[in-house]
Amino acid sequence: MGASPFTYTAGASPEFVYIDRGTVTNVTRGGTSIATGSSATLPISVYLEPNQSIVVTYTAAPTMTRDVL
Repeated sequence: MGASPFTYTAGASPEFVYIDRGTVTNVTRGGTSIATGSSATLPISVYLEPNQSIVVTYTAAPTMTRDVL
């Protein structure tokens, strides 16, 4: 996990990214906020198409795991 905001890009296959722990303040996918402020209740599961990215903004680093489909 890099410095906030952290950009993660999926590989060549679709995948789910699971975000847990830490203090997440915003998650965006394609420039659209999908979890922000009080709605950024963890854990968060995000579906990504191949090569799609999310940007995770946080004050305490979360853990991120992925499940490639």
